[in-house]
Amino acid sequence: MLDTAAEVLAETIRCDGETVAYASGGQTAELAALVGRQKFASDDDRGQLRIEYSDADFLVVAADLILGGSQHTPQRGDTITWGSRTFQAAPFGGERHYRPADRGAVCLRIHTQEIKTPTP
Repeated sequence: MLDTAAEVLAETIRCDGETVAYASGGQTAELAALVGRQKFASDDDRGQLRIEYSDADFLVVAADLILGGSQHTPQRGDTITWGSRTFQAAPFGGERHYRPADRGAVCLRIHTQEIKTPTP
């Protein structure tokens, strides 16, 4: 039986998540994801502190990540497009590019770095 917390997380992702486009090896699928942003601080040219976001973690339901008719395991370099922004799966903070978000790996946390931002 699935862990109740994992079931709740999966249902939350499916009901409250945002639609993203996941791409790998020329194949793309849309699925729901909860988006968590990684922030960092930097100084602008006037010495003012700015908070910027360039990395994001995407929580997805593993069973929903289907490419070419098969469940897909995230690969380093896969891309996730969220609105007009595109992110690439990449290691973060000493971790590999993804990890289970729960003990049964029902949900996955995919670490990414932004590779395309909208132009103002």
